[in-house]
Amino acid sequence: LTPAGADRGPASVERRIGGGAAVVGADASLAHALDAGTGGTTDGEPLAYRAVTGENEQDLGNDLDALSVRALDEGEELAGGDVLPEGGYAALGAALADGIEIRLDTPIRRIEWGADGVRLIAAGGAIDGDAAVCTLPLGVLRAGAVTFDPPLPAKTGDAVRALGVGVLDKVALRFPEAFWDPEAHALGLVDDGRETFVSFVSMLPSTGRPILVGLVAGAAARACERWTDAAIVAAAMTARRTMHG
Repeated sequence: LTPAGADRGPASVERRIGGGAAVVGADASLAHALDAGTGGTTDGEPLAYRAVTGENEQDLGNDLDALSVRALDEGEELAGGDVLPEGGYAALGAALADGIEIRLDTPIRRIEWGADGVRLIAAGGAIDGDAAVCTLPLGVLRAGAVTFDPPLPAKTGDAVRALGVGVLDKVALRFPEAFWDPEAHALGLVDDGRETFVSFVSMLPSTGRPILVGLVAGAAARACERWTDAAIVAAAMTARRTMHG
C-alpha cells in the first residue's frame, strides 16, 4: 500500500498493481489502470484479480470504470483498522451530543453568513451563531434545497457539482443458527462477476446473534434498489449457498 504522503500518481499505481508495462494517464479510470497493470489477472489467476476489483468496488461504492485511478487505496493513510462499536453506533452519537443542545425537526432553509457570524433560517425562526459547520449531503446541496446568502464561493460550488456519490447498500440476514465459522468477522465470495453479493460481515462475534450483513456496491446496488425485498433476499441467499453449499 502507498504510505501516507506518498505519490498517488499513475507511476505509483503501476508499481502497486502488478508492475505492468503500460503507464496510464492521470485521468484514466481505475478499471483501466488495473487492467493495464495486471492484464486482467493476478499472478495468473483471473479470480484473484476479481477479488482485488471487488474489494475496491465496495471500499469506494462504485464500479471501477466510474472511478479515477487516483482513488486506488483511498483512505489508507488513516491509521487503525475497521471495528464495530459495542452496543451499536448510537453510543458514538450519544458521546458527541453530551452537553450540546440538540434540536430535532428543525429543517434549515437558508444560511446567511459573513464576517460577523451566521444566521440559520428555520421553519420555527432564526438561529444565530458565530459559525456553522455544514454537513448537508451532496445531493441536498446540488438540489438547492438550502439557500446560501451570499452564495458559496465558486471553488466550493465547483466541487459540489463535480463530486460524485457512490452506493453501498447493506442487507441483514438473521438465521436460526450460525452455519459459518463463529470466529470469522467477514466472509467473501470470489465470483466471476455474476453474483450480486460478494461480501458479508458476521455480527456473531460482536452481538452473539447469527446475523450476516451482505454488502452490495455500485451498479449492482442501484439495480437491487429497484427489486422487491424478496428478490434481494433471494440474491443474498444465492451467494450464501454458493459459499457454503
